[in-house]
Amino acid sequence: MLLYAQANPPLFPPGTDFAYSHTEMAALVQVLEAASGQSLEDLMAARIFGPLGMTASAAHQNNAIEQPAFHAFTSQRGVFEDSTYWDPTWGFNGGMNASISDLGRWLRALNSGELLNAVDAKESLAPVTAGFAKMTDQRYFAYGSLVSGGWILGNPSLNGYQGFTAQHRDPSLTIVVWSTGGPSNTEESNASQIISQRIASIVSDEPINLSSTS
Repeated sequence: MLLYAQANPPLFPPGTDFAYSHTEMAALVQVLEAASGQSLEDLMAARIFGPLGMTASAAHQNNAIEQPAFHAFTSQRGVFEDSTYWDPTWGFNGGMNASISDLGRWLRALNSGELLNAVDAKESLAPVTAGFAKMTDQRYFAYGSLVSGGWILGNPSLNGYQGFTAQHRDPSLTIVVWSTGGPSNTEESNASQIISQRIASIVSDEPINLSSTS
């Protein structure tokens, strides 16, 4: 993935604008493994899964999925098919299995800065991209997450899996939804996003705002 990304020039000089990409995540994995001498699997287990008690989670470098598995479907190849065991490593340096409850546990730890010192916890959710593209101090990308008002958001989507995670910062409220597409769904659609927004409208006084112009 890094070789593919480096075959093209940067979209803009560093620090002058913002565009979403997985490239930095792939680079970060390589840096962490080189600096620590440990694999991504071991690092995640020792530094995140273990301390947070995430017993149903594991990082891996293949398409292994623990059973029972939620099956995904997609029409990416022109036919509607089961894509559950497609290899996720084509676009990432590995994959990860996790239960819904474990994902919620991670979101709450991210919100509270449980695994970080106070300074790093604050910086991890700081408006570092405010002023770039359409980002503002109320809607911006932090270190790996979209912050919109009081919500910390994520919308992972790959190989037919469509997810959405939402953690309200204060008061703490966690929403985790995963779904898969039907035969008529486009790759850009994400039912989990719509479901999460509807849940938020019931359980929170603050809606989940995903407008790029807000």
